[in-house]
Amino acid sequence: MALIGALAGTSFYMLSEIVDSDILGDRGFLALVTFTATFFTGLLAMAGPLTTTRAATAAAALAAVTMLLFLWASYR
Repeated sequence: MALIGALAGTSFYMLSEIVDSDILGDRGFLALVTFTATFFTGLLAMAGPLTTTRAATAAAALAAVTMLLFLWASYR
């Protein structure tokens, strides 16, 4: 769990560096932030009752769906 938390913190630090350098556009950054936040929240929530591999798979699927819905909503 600590390793997952450290990886999440590192990912959010890298996202802040991406914002500062303006590499991605607005929608690309929205997609990346949404996926990262949903993935790590879901992974940390499911890692207790499930194995880490199953939790990561389920969290990635949930994050992908959430990211696509956020992107779809951004086009209005």
